[in-house]
Amino acid sequence: VLEGPQLAATLTVVDTVQRRFNLPVHALLFHRDVPQSDKTCPGTGLDKGEILRAVRTRRMSSLVA
Repeated sequence: VLEGPQLAATLTVVDTVQRRFNLPVHALLFHRDVPQSDKTCPGTGLDKGEILRAVRTRRMSSLVA
């Protein structure tokens, strides 16, 4: 389960990389999203929709600050 400081660090990295390369939040891909891969990462431990919402919320709150 990804939570606490580990989740916060993950969201920071995703947001930082996406901002650096001017990528929209929905550009995030998990291994399982890449057609050339037969991986199922990250499995059932992460819900992509929740991660995208968290990154979007983080980005919006930083625009207000």
